[in-house]
Amino acid sequence: MAACCPQCVRVFLWLVAQNKVLTSKVRVRRHMATNSCAVCSFEVESINHVLYFCFPALTVWSQLIKPEELQEFLSLSLNE
Repeated sequence: MAACCPQCVRVFLWLVAQNKVLTSKVRVRRHMATNSCAVCSFEVESINHVLYFCFPALTVWSQLIKPEELQEFLSLSLNE
C-alpha cells in the first residue's frame, strides 16, 4: 500500500534515502555552485545541514520534538 502523502514528498524522501539530493556540496562537485548554504551562509551545505542544522530546519525540529529529546534526535543519522 502506498503512503498517504503527495508524490513529490515520496520522491524527496527517496532522494534523501539514496543520498541524491542536489545540495551545494553535490553541485560544487559538478562545478555548478559554491559550497555555502544559500539560506544561512554556512560553509558546507550537506543533506544533514539542510534537514537538521540549517536555522529553518532546526526551528521546525525544536517545535516538533521535546527539548530534552532534541539533542539525541539531532545526533541520529538520516537512516535512523
